[in-house]
Amino acid sequence: MGQLRLHTNAPGEYILSGNAATLEYLAAQGEKLYVKHVNTDEKYPLNCLDDEAWHEMEIKEVLNSIGLNTPTPPVIYDYFTAASQIQFTLEDRGNITDEISAIVLPGHLDEDKYGDEQIEDLIKENYLTQAPQTRKTTLDSIEYLSVFIPSTAEASPTEIYLWITAYLKDGTQLERSVSRETDKNYPICVSRVDAKRVTSLLTSEQARQLEAWDVYMDYDSERASGRYAKVRYILKNGRSDNVCFAFVNDLGGLDTIHACGTKKTIPEYSISSFVSSGITSTLGTSPRTVFEAGSGPLATADERNLWMAFLRAPEKYRLFPNGGFRAINMTESSPELIAGEINSVSFRYMENIEKGGNTPKYTELDDYRL
Repeated sequence: MGQLRLHTNAPGEYILSGNAATLEYLAAQGEKLYVKHVNTDEKYPLNCLDDEAWHEMEIKEVLNSIGLNTPTPPVIYDYFTAASQIQFTLEDRGNITDEISAIVLPGHLDEDKYGDEQIEDLIKENYLTQAPQTRKTTLDSIEYLSVFIPSTAEASPTEIYLWITAYLKDGTQLERSVSRETDKNYPICVSRVDAKRVTSLLTSEQARQLEAWDVYMDYDSERASGRYAKVRYILKNGRSDNVCFAFVNDLGGLDTIHACGTKKTIPEYSISSFVSSGITSTLGTSPRTVFEAGSGPLATADERNLWMAFLRAPEKYRLFPNGGFRAINMTESSPELIAGEINSVSFRYMENIEKGGNTPKYTELDDYRL
């Protein structure tokens, strides 16, 4: 009869997929090893040796390849995404002989930078986009803020609070709050925190004077509570051709960036021809539309890090002012360096409704925690 042991670099109630270490297994003759994504009920066989000896299996690639749960736009106000529940099983002719389960979050924290013992606290204290920072935004921009609520591992419901301090041009400060209750285990909580969300909590006169706002979240249950750092948004005059993108950041949260300047549309055609008796006939064309966008000047470390996280992200979306979204594939990126620092970024992308497009992985970039 087989046995399973799970080892991770971040001991606790959950596993960060990029920090997962190994699965140890001992499979008796004829036993098979499987991994199941409980949320989707998808089950995948894994290669294992059934020689009744202990073996180790690296599981980072396994976890990252089975489609861990991540937030997806559009987010109208607030919503929750349950983290993935994973189950490893040893089975003999369909009968489970041993099993082991875990809660898995997508993402990675660099052990060399933080140390294994710090990872769990880092996730709880400054998870996803909820780290102290200042961001520039416009009236039409869409902004998402994501946090991980660890207390919902408990059976009792958890109250989630979104706190907003609005700053008006006449010097007035207005406090607003929104509360939601959740009983889902291990949710990633995503909130809209842009100007449209904030002005919906103000009068029309107050909305006209809005120039900045602070946002933070906290949570409270019978057995745990916590508060995240503030994020400040400063309202700038936006241009009508700004393009807004959402992406799943390094730790599985939904984040946003805003490309500025003129967006170029570059039509491309792949032509199939046939030549006979000196006459060339076009058999068909395969049009592709490649879009180009850029960051504009990057003046702060926060801006540079945010754009690097965007480049690394495997899931990217173009957002529309009406709340719609469209998945995109980045085809090319050109970061510009001045004195060893990234000064600006331009990139080309294709929308997923058309064929083609690749999602490059920038493995040479340093890991960055938002």
